[in-house]
Formats: sequence, structure tokens, C-alpha cells
Amino acid sequence: NVVGRRIVDVVVSAPPHHEVAVRHAGVELEPVLGEGFGEQFDDLASRFRPANQPYRPRVGFEYEMICLDGKTLEPLTYDGPHGLRQVLETAARIGNGTRLQGPGEPLTRVALPDDSLLSLEPGGQLEFSSAPRERFQSTLDQLERFRSLLEELRHAHDLHLFFGGVNPVHTPE
Repeated sequence: NVVGRRIVDVVVSAPPHHEVAVRHAGVELEPVLGEGFGEQFDDLASRFRPANQPYRPRVGFEYEMICLDGKTLEPLTYDGPHGLRQVLETAARIGNGTRLQGPGEPLTRVALPDDSLLSLEPGGQLEFSSAPRERFQSTLDQLERFRSLLEELRHAHDLHLFFGGVNPVHTPE
């Protein structure tokens, strides 16, 4: 995505599921990438694109949030009746998702029916990753379905959701 003369986000996607994201939010194009940015991008994209297939831009997003206990505002632990594991279990059940978990592994990912993914990040954040789509409206549809799922999770587990990737209040302990 280029806004004005600034690159916001570039995702190079190659089937079946290989993606490379190049992010330079708010960085001027000319000083960083110099003249011939388009040629440089084409060169980069060609390294990840299957041979003899046209480049098809796609739109997607990631949405991170920290789940806090609705009464105490403490971060959720993994275990417990309203812990992150149970939040993922509930998401799989009410969102008609599939638990992605190997034998003996903790549950950290749920695939949703629209090819999006809900995952538990190393810092305890929940992350929603939409599936890349050819039309922006399809991405907005995924966002609306996710927001509905979040609302159900919030009520089922008495959550307070902080929308961000880093908890500004609590330590990792």
C-alpha cells in the first residue's frame, strides 16, 4: 500500500501459504528506496512469486489484543476457567473453528471457517490474522465476523479487551 509518497505496507504473497511482509510505515520512499522503487519492488516480488504466474495483490490485516479479567483488569493466565486456553476453546466452539494443536502441545491456534486464524502470541496477546483477499470488502467482512466473535468471547469470559500488541501496564510476570 502506498499512500502519497509513503509506503505503508507491502505484502508479497505466493501460493499456497508463503508470505513475506515488507513494512516501512511512514518512511519516505525516495530517500530509503531511491529512484526506481518500482523496479526494486518488482525484483523483490519476483523472488517469491512462482514462475510464470502474474502478481495478484491481496488485502489482509492482523489485529492484536490483550485479554484482561473484566473484574480485576489483570492479564489472563493460560490455564483456569477463564484463561486464554478456554478463550481459544470457546472461539473454536462458537466460531465453528478448528483447533490447530499437535499431540501433547498446548492450544495456541484456532483456524476459523473463512481461512482466518486466531492465535496466542508469546506475550499473551491474542492475534487475529485475516486471510489475504483480492477485494477490500471481503477483508471488511472478515473483520465484522471477527468483531462479532470477540463480542461473544468478551461476554462468555467477562473480558476487558485492550487493543494493542504490548501491555502498557503489566509486567511479563
